[in-house]
Amino acid sequence: MPRTLGYHIVISGYGLWLPGDRRGHWSEAWDAELGYIEPHQLHVGDPIRKRMAEERQKHPPVKLAGPMIEVVAETLEQCAVGSDWQVAAASIESTHTHLLLTYTERDVDNTVKWLKDQLTKSIHRKRRIMVLFGAKGVSGPSFSTLKYGVTRAAISNATTNAAASDRGPTNSSVAIDAT
Repeated sequence: MPRTLGYHIVISGYGLWLPGDRRGHWSEAWDAELGYIEPHQLHVGDPIRKRMAEERQKHPPVKLAGPMIEVVAETLEQCAVGSDWQVAAASIESTHTHLLLTYTERDVDNTVKWLKDQLTKSIHRKRRIMVLFGAKGVSGPSFSTLKYGVTRAAISNATTNAAASDRGPTNSSVAIDAT
């Protein structure tokens, strides 16, 4: 029987990949007129559903700049401390983030919801501080995306390192692109 080694999680920026998007979407949605859409399945684009999602947005779409990318990286590391999972690899971009998480006994959907919540709170806190002190955008770190061939090795390595540690899981390992 196959064993889950880890999870590839994609987190898009607020308002950048809405239900009904022409690229398809994974959103669970309910509307009295349009009906229910099952979660965890790719759904085709639907301009009516996309328009409805845009109208329901409370804030403008969010793209991350250098300082916010740094906040995301720091928050991911902090979230992994004491967790039974680690970040084996991450690609933090202005419009979305790819995470390669090691296996967890926890419900992965709840883990991702918690991560999104922690990331959002950290970004809001940092944004308030930047506005108070008049900080301007600076270039942030560039995180490399693992290629498919090394994904399995990255998860295995992170899992082995966590198992070998007397303390249990350690800080996340994020591959940094030197370019």
